[in-house]
Amino acid sequence: MKMDTFSKLPNIFSAHEAEATGIRPYDLRKAVTTGFLDKIHRGVYRKASAPDGGMWEVLLAATKRIPTRCSVGLISALSYYGLTDTIPEVVWLLADHTTRSSQSGLSIVRLRSPHWDVGISNEDGLHITTIERTFVELIAYKTRFGADEAFISLKEAVSAKRTHPYDVLIVARSMGLERRILPSLEPLLYER
Repeated sequence: MKMDTFSKLPNIFSAHEAEATGIRPYDLRKAVTTGFLDKIHRGVYRKASAPDGGMWEVLLAATKRIPTRCSVGLISALSYYGLTDTIPEVVWLLADHTTRSSQSGLSIVRLRSPHWDVGISNEDGLHITTIERTFVELIAYKTRFGADEAFISLKEAVSAKRTHPYDVLIVARSMGLERRILPSLEPLLYER
């Protein structure tokens, strides 16, 4: 095995991605023991020469642990954007309703209609909900997450001019959740 075989892969990759390029599990183990790769989590690897990505790396590694399409969202996205002081104990992922995982450190919100084309950005390979969609999801699922933190964070984001309540409303309308979040947005919409 030559180490240049890993050049086709991104800095952080899953065992499935390595296998798709022809790298065997034996080669992965050997690369880890020689120090060429770091094993971040079960089935997720990082090139040792890659710079430490901090929170971005943790979130990207979490998305690589799920074999189906998923996106970082909810409290994890708020923390990524620096809009909350809460440090989530788990990485919150949005996924299709058929996705199942019992891996520790992950909390998966399964959605029947995930709307992958609305409010999800790609930040260097990391699929994460936009600020607007993050607030739509948090307010729509307020019984699970508490509306207070979402509303306080939204108010801070609006005052810092990182988003506008109308933008949040447009995303909610695109997702069919306008009626669920409008009562929570009205105080900000009519504030001067």
